[in-house]
Amino acid sequence: GYFYAHAVAKVDVDAGAQERWDAGSDAVISPPTFVPREGAVAEDDGYLLVWVLREAGTGLVILRADSLAAGPIATIHLG
Repeated sequence: GYFYAHAVAKVDVDAGAQERWDAGSDAVISPPTFVPREGAVAEDDGYLLVWVLREAGTGLVILRADSLAAGPIATIHLG
């Protein structure tokens, strides 16, 4: 089955830290796709691509994987 979510979370089990980005309760998001930054060394050195679906339209959100709480660095609105 598939579950519906409206937030992306990152959990560091070693440090016990977590952060998240929430698209809002009016949204449904896709599972994130990780794209490493060119020359990346750290496991979170890259970007998360997340489809966001709302009644008002669909968009592609780009987040920095190392700082989800900062919010999107870009959003592509598709209508």
